[in-house]
Amino acid sequence: MKKIIVVFAVFIFTLQCNTGDQKKIIGISLFASDPPTELCKDGFIKALNDRGFYDKKNITILEKNANGDFAAITGITKKFVELKTDIILALSTVSLQSLIEEKVMTPILFTSVANPFIIGAGISDSMHHPLITGVPSTAPIEKTIHIIKELFPDIKVIGTLYTPSEPNSVYYANVQRSEAMKQGIVSIQYPIHDYGDVSKGIDSLFLSGAKVIYQVSDVFTARVFDSIISLSTKKGVPVICNQIVQVNAGAIVGLCLDFYKMGYETGIMASDILENKTTTNIPFKRMDRMIFLVNKKATDNLGIVISDEFMRKSQEIVK
Repeated sequence: MKKIIVVFAVFIFTLQCNTGDQKKIIGISLFASDPPTELCKDGFIKALNDRGFYDKKNITILEKNANGDFAAITGITKKFVELKTDIILALSTVSLQSLIEEKVMTPILFTSVANPFIIGAGISDSMHHPLITGVPSTAPIEKTIHIIKELFPDIKVIGTLYTPSEPNSVYYANVQRSEAMKQGIVSIQYPIHDYGDVSKGIDSLFLSGAKVIYQVSDVFTARVFDSIISLSTKKGVPVICNQIVQVNAGAIVGLCLDFYKMGYETGIMASDILENKTTTNIPFKRMDRMIFLVNKKATDNLGIVISDEFMRKSQEIVK
């Protein structure tokens, strides 16, 4: 009898130890990999590390990538539910939309999401879904239109490629059209669905009279951005954007958010949740710092003269 009691006690002790040592699981849902998304992810993990949370040590990080497959996103969402993840990070609008549509009852964080309100994450930064919070990546479109007007005072037509299957891309295209109209500029949007559409899109924008391509931010156009630069440069059309990596890739100017910093701020939120803070009490956080970049090599290649006054506004010059 004593032997049975001792064995039972050891079993209970072991069970308690295993329960106490169980690592929290953080699921990361990616629609596809692109430079901004990877920067967000790196910043997120760095923030966790700075707060003392390390993968395979005291937490478990599970990363799932749909590689641009919309059907796969739903599968990723269901997998994270099945695994009973403690926190899920959505690294795209499509990922967050899937989590909302599946009514996932797990704390959800997001970043690299242009407008969380259009997919039902809330009605304001402080009045949001009780299980959802994060750092929106809303591009400064109005300010960028002013920059275009300053650089090219006589401009009448600009253009962009956008991805109809991405809600954030449609949102940006509409905002760009509206803000351009306020400045007396026509903004033409060309829808793209696959790699073959990129060349057709650039040709169409050029033939429509677009003198500048102001490329909106979305997952697919980020993945084909090198082609956008190559094709537009051959036609002598400058590209302007809102992402640091895209200025480095050949856009002449960018008023940019710091995607690494966005990811880092989201990682701080994750750390707070791991330390028992609830998402309900964490409002959406807005990035208040913009980075203004000029790619001097790109402007020189296109024969665009940038005034000294304009150059002085730049926080960094890519040479």
